[in-house]
Amino acid sequence: MSYRQVYEIDDEGFKVDTIPVVFNTDGNPVEELGERFIVSEPPHGLIKARWTGVEWIEGATQEEIEDIVKPHPVEPTEMELLEEKVRLQEQVIEELMFDIIPNLMGGSL
Repeated sequence: MSYRQVYEIDDEGFKVDTIPVVFNTDGNPVEELGERFIVSEPPHGLIKARWTGVEWIEGATQEEIEDIVKPHPVEPTEMELLEEKVRLQEQVIEELMFDIIPNLMGGSL
């Protein structure tokens, strides 16, 4: 006896879950599997695996595929936000030192 993964599908054939099932030494499931369970493994690389009754196919629309593969903006980390804040503060200090203060004093540094 051994465990193998089987794939549960919904009414439209889309894979919704993967579950372990006990198989006997002949390679058959110990318990009866309903029509919603597929023993055949979907090929790697499918974004939205769909069972046709004969084979697994890509069930994602072109729009869904493009949305998944396009680069998504990454939120800056806390460290990056702090670095930007420090950079802006340094810029203000530099402006004070080289532009504003000398003008107030009537000359340059």
